[in-house]
Amino acid sequence: MRHFRNHIFLAVLLVGMAAAPALAQPKQLKTSMDRSQIGIGDAAQLHLTFEGTQDVPAPSLNMPRGLTVRYVGPASRMSVVNGKMTASVTHRYLIIPQAAGSFRLGPFNFNIKGTAYTAPAITLEVLAAGTPASAAPTAEGAPAASRLVDRIFVTLETKKKTLYPNEKALLTVKLFVNQIAIRDANFPVFETSGFTMERVGQPKQYQVNRNGLVYSILEFNLLMFPTRTGELSLGPALVQCTQLISRKQKDFPDEFFSSFFGSHEAHTLDLESNVLTINVLPFPEENRPVDFSGAVGKFSLSAQIAPSRVAFGDPVTLTVKVRGDGNLKTVSTPVLADTQGFKTYDPQRQETGSEITFEQILMPKDADLTQIPAARLAYFDPDARQYKTAQAGPFPLEVVPAESAGSAKVVVSKEAAAQPRAPEELGSDIIYIKEDPGRWQSPQARLYRHPVAAVLFVVPLFILLGLWRWSEHRYRLSTDTAYARRFRAHPKARKGYGEAAADMAAGRHQEFYAGVSRTLREFLSDKCHASAQTIAADSLTSLAGSDRLGEDGIQAVMALLTKCDNIRYASLTAAQDEMKEDLALLRRALEQIGKIHV
Repeated sequence: MRHFRNHIFLAVLLVGMAAAPALAQPKQLKTSMDRSQIGIGDAAQLHLTFEGTQDVPAPSLNMPRGLTVRYVGPASRMSVVNGKMTASVTHRYLIIPQAAGSFRLGPFNFNIKGTAYTAPAITLEVLAAGTPASAAPTAEGAPAASRLVDRIFVTLETKKKTLYPNEKALLTVKLFVNQIAIRDANFPVFETSGFTMERVGQPKQYQVNRNGLVYSILEFNLLMFPTRTGELSLGPALVQCTQLISRKQKDFPDEFFSSFFGSHEAHTLDLESNVLTINVLPFPEENRPVDFSGAVGKFSLSAQIAPSRVAFGDPVTLTVKVRGDGNLKTVSTPVLADTQGFKTYDPQRQETGSEITFEQILMPKDADLTQIPAARLAYFDPDARQYKTAQAGPFPLEVVPAESAGSAKVVVSKEAAAQPRAPEELGSDIIYIKEDPGRWQSPQARLYRHPVAAVLFVVPLFILLGLWRWSEHRYRLSTDTAYARRFRAHPKARKGYGEAAADMAAGRHQEFYAGVSRTLREFLSDKCHASAQTIAADSLTSLAGSDRLGEDGIQAVMALLTKCDNIRYASLTAAQDEMKEDLALLRRALEQIGKIHV
């Protein structure tokens, strides 16, 4: 029993010794960096070490202009030497340069539990050569830009800035990269109000020399067609990619082991292009053809009929092919100069590449007809800025009288006539009237009246309807940015809610409130078709559709966003019960925001 009490006393003593440093006041604050010299596209780690305690939250840092900072995480350390226990916590920050130059970081002043602490300043040298002097030189000694915005950027270009409605123009989005490692570049996204877009081929990769710098270019091509007149703004195009920032491991100073065990920091970049102003002119009223239906471009017609000799009342097929350069979706069926004397049917349209084929059935109503009139297509030539008409025909036609239906004539081949016929028995081909009706059968027993047959008839209709709805949905996802964002908003919100719940269960309050804030902002931006960077607590009322939240709903979301920002940037903590309440608030806020439809 005595040994058991001794073990209990020793365990309590060890727990007290371990807890004492964690709750103690910091004795000393140290600053260090893994590298003092880096290049544009690289990163350095800043370490803030608090000696004598582990109970210090991550302080927020203010960086000079030209540098961005991102918190990496804490590293705790505890040791016992000769019965004396020491503890420390190191908060690590990733410093990412945006421009070249010499930067002075600090001094950093903190107030922890009523005591002021000052960390000395550190100088960071950012070179314009692309990599630090201790790292490998750039390929072939090529020069690099001195600012990150000059080393990776997006341009939006088009050769034609004055267009007509439905006129085709090539739109090019280029991602310029100079000596920076990137991956996962997304297809450009931008607001296309007033335009319809079509992708052209696959993205192209090549290199160009621009202002003495060699850039690798990822080029995206689209075809744009304006749908309304006036001065229209297009852009900015948004391209998101991941920048890979190499870091040497501090534990391996040797260059070989550093390169072998080195790691990369993934940093998301949101790049915006310039904005284009497109002037869309209205069609001129002068010399406008009566049958002009909006076709814009340069087109030609070819046509033929089959057959060219028909009996009165038999159909003739007119096949017209339209070829050219323009928006083929706006080309309507070529019209006939005169359809008097013909019964016409709706044409069939088939589009393949840069050619459209129309097939139309015509039936002569007059035996004196000698031709099918010419087919015409009126279109507007944007280069010549005038209306033009493509024409094919007329087509000669011979209509012969139909044979008289009153005198039926049986035609028999000579071989059949030469064969002897068996004698016929009188009355063998007569069906007599039944005296006994036989077995009666209910009409319900017929197969087509069976319930299973009805289901078999209806199911294919529902399948076709479902396929049509699915096709419409896929098309809208690829052409309507607002619809695509609203469609993907709910799955993203459910995923963000689940991650926040996991962070709450693990006691990670900083990650929990960061996840709550991110989920709310992204869900609001997707539902209201706004940029997530512009979502703030004081700007909710200006969002389209926010009135659906009601006054109480807006106040609740504003309060939750404000609380998340306070805890994240003021280094505050929250209890587990408080986090559960905030998680419930997040769920109710997401349900309210889900009612918004813009």
